[in-house]
Amino acid sequence: MTRAPRHQAGFALVSAIFLIVVLAALGAFMVTIGGVQHATTSQAVLAARAYFGAKAGIEWGIHQAIAPTPSMCTSIYPTMTTTLLAPITGLDGIRVTVSCACTFTSAANCNSALNSVYYLASVAEYGTYGSADYAQRRLEATVTGIP
Repeated sequence: MTRAPRHQAGFALVSAIFLIVVLAALGAFMVTIGGVQHATTSQAVLAARAYFGAKAGIEWGIHQAIAPTPSMCTSIYPTMTTTLLAPITGLDGIRVTVSCACTFTSAANCNSALNSVYYLASVAEYGTYGSADYAQRRLEATVTGIP
């Protein structure tokens, strides 16, 4: 009795290797997606912290501009930039820079909050420019002291 030659020998091995390669590729893809998702979430949190830092700077600048004796912008320094050095609670590592430009009507000057128009800009930054953890937000406001 003669046996017929087996032409399908090793087919199961090819199928198993193919499945292993496909599963390994899927696993690598899932790891990559997980890393990207984590980085995106971290960037969103940093951007939110930078936004609230810029908002705090604008609010501080408005307070300085409409105070009875403005200390942020005066006729001596009609354009001024201040970096907030005091740490803001919950915003560790955020650098906030507030700049002010003052214009005034003929009836007053920038030493008086009345009839003056203040242009405020607040820039909040986290990290160093070009790094993966860099975030920056800028807010602007125009404030007048007209009663």
